Amino acid sequence: MSKRRNNATGAVGTARWGWLRRANTVLRLLNLRPVSPASRALSWRASVILRLPNLSSGPLNARVCDCCQTDSAVTTDGPVVVYRNRTTDEIRDIYITRLQAGTWSEGQPVADDGWRVPGCPVNGPAIDAHGRTTAVAWFTGHPTPRVRAAMSTDSGVSFNPPVTISEQQVVGRVDIVLLNDQEAVITWLEDNPGRLLTRRISLDGRLGAKVTIAHLAIERNAGFPRATLVNGALAVAWTDVSEGLSQVRVSTLELAAF
Repeated sequence: MSKRRNNATGAVGTARWGWLRRANTVLRLLNLRPVSPASRALSWRASVILRLPNLSSGPLNARVCDCCQTDSAVTTDGPVVVYRNRTTDEIRDIYITRLQAGTWSEGQPVADDGWRVPGCPVNGPAIDAHGRTTAVAWFTGHPTPRVRAAMSTDSGVSFNPPVTISEQQVVGRVDIVLLNDQEAVITWLEDNPGRLLTRRISLDGRLGAKVTIAHLAIERNAGFPRATLVNGALAVAWTDVSEGLSQVRVSTLELAAF
């Protein structure tokens, strides 16, 4: 769930945010629980495994799209989590919640897509942070299938208008990595032909050229490609399910190449 390189160092040890949170010798876990015994909707809750001072335990959101993965990052102002929300009339847009003074804020939409879909699309968002700059990427099916991204300069309190990254045979399964406080790179999948792509986005909304990282079979078990920075280059890992085998492949792209 968490970005690989995001961490915050305290007076003792290191704090990392994710499904499993570790701060010094303290551990926390986010999990899904039914809203009520009779309800099919689920909610995220923070469950205390060992006591973590000044961090409350309770629902992060009362109703979420439970098959879409979440993602998290650590800004200068604290941890943030993005997820696909689910309203009572089945609008499933991307929301963000922020940890403030030990309490999670009420979820707010990153953008108002207005995507109404009766079932979970299994296509969650991605987030990264660099200081107070926060970048989110996601898939939406409204008004047509597309990958979008939005950036924030205040740790996710507000976002610039969303930018469409691609709307050509888009499958989604996104990831996003901030290069600095002004630029990010996004990865996603497209079909016909199946391929993994990347593209730059700037804080002012400018887009770079699309770059194909690899051609691959678009299958359910192909999973979600993941990206990170390694020695100043973009490293992308994905599952190749061609030829009847399931193999993890990795490609490294020099940033100057795109």
